[in-house]
Amino acid sequence: MKIAFFHNLPSGGGLKTLCQKANCLRQKGHEIVVYSFSSAEKDFPRLWDHVTDHQVVIPLEFRGGGKYRAYQKASEELAGRINQSDVDMVLVDKCRFLGSPTMMRYLKKPFIFYTQEPLRYKEHERLAPPDFLAKNFIHKKKPIQAGGRGFRLGQIFDHLMIRKIDRQNLRKAENIWTNSCFSQAWLQRVYNVRAEVVYQGIDVECFKPEPGLKKTNRVLSVGRISRIKGYDLLLEAITKIPVAVRPGWDIVCDDETSSYSMGLQKQAEENGVDLRVFRRIHEKELCRLYQESKVVLCASHREPFGLVPLEAMACGTPVIAVDEGGYRETVVHGKTGLLLPRDPALWVQHIQEIFKEPEMRENFGTAGRQRVERQWTWKNFIDAIESWAQSHLERGDKIHGPRPT
Repeated sequence: MKIAFFHNLPSGGGLKTLCQKANCLRQKGHEIVVYSFSSAEKDFPRLWDHVTDHQVVIPLEFRGGGKYRAYQKASEELAGRINQSDVDMVLVDKCRFLGSPTMMRYLKKPFIFYTQEPLRYKEHERLAPPDFLAKNFIHKKKPIQAGGRGFRLGQIFDHLMIRKIDRQNLRKAENIWTNSCFSQAWLQRVYNVRAEVVYQGIDVECFKPEPGLKKTNRVLSVGRISRIKGYDLLLEAITKIPVAVRPGWDIVCDDETSSYSMGLQKQAEENGVDLRVFRRIHEKELCRLYQESKVVLCASHREPFGLVPLEAMACGTPVIAVDEGGYRETVVHGKTGLLLPRDPALWVQHIQEIFKEPEMRENFGTAGRQRVERQWTWKNFIDAIESWAQSHLERGDKIHGPRPT
């Protein structure tokens, strides 16, 4: 098949998995074409390295009073280019600005919309699945910045406008896939749509144990340095571990909120925590850090999937994660790692226990690797795409009629 990918993503796990999907399909002999806007992340990771035919990039500046009209025009142009091409199907991913991309309104090719989570607005977060404790994460009101009340009114207008467009666009997607049962329930509550859970995978040839490699006295976290990633909890827990046995802490990030990152690093220094931050490192270096760490710590709020635990498990490293969101679907408590509430005292206790018990670490690591090899490779995802495409193309479903509003 000839498959088009659309994305307007920032750097991060969403773009990383998109790259891996493209690469796996390419290895199966499919031809991949990437369509995106100039606002999409292009450099980290290098999605273009997996393109076999060509890429189409439509200029877009999403700023100023005319940004919504500019976005619509760019979406029409991009969808038109896809419709005129000879691609068989389209894999549509989320948009960094609007959530559900407007180009779906104009597509006339069979397409799947793969969405990770709802837009992360306060009213949407309140509609997370009921077993999630909403009190764990409280949005703080942003201070009124330069421009005073007029600036604040502009923020409110953008919030309402984006939420409206996001919902309208989503209704144009007949085939919606998502990454976890947690996300499925969340999407149902926010948008009243039914998404099919199709789990993503891990590159087990890249992320794998390194026999004989000595573990360091360090723990590892991976993800953008922002409050939503739960680093405050981890810093508090590590700080409470006695200095004599306190591990060093490594964070690998693709981006950061500068003020929060500076504050986190300052607090770590003041509390005697040896914190190292690695920014946009190569995949091989990331894998090395997974392999060398004694445990990987994951504390994101409302994590929709749980890619980091799977990468750690693939490398044979145990995981401690908060007992929330998609982590519940990737980490098996007591077998591949631990799922804990947001209680720093419990984190302190279990981090020290894992450090003291090499047999426990080894058992968790072995079970984690086996679980990833058995259930979390890309094969199931690629098989699902091929099966879906075959069923549509056999019916001659070259023209995709959008769902009526």
